[in-house]
Amino acid sequence: MKALGSVNSTIRTPEQTHIALWWQSAGGPALLWNGVARNLANDTQYDVDVGGSASCLRF
Repeated sequence: MKALGSVNSTIRTPEQTHIALWWQSAGGPALLWNGVARNLANDTQYDVDVGGSASCLRF
């Protein structure tokens, strides 16, 4: 796993590098889904408690 994730990996494919960079990008899914989780936590319709909010935002 370390060899695959290494900055200078010789076994990771260009496609794998591209996918990893996308997941880490400022406009990637982590930013999108954190916004979704915040909206759900703040919406009283869903009755999310503090523990549920923490679970949604922990990643």
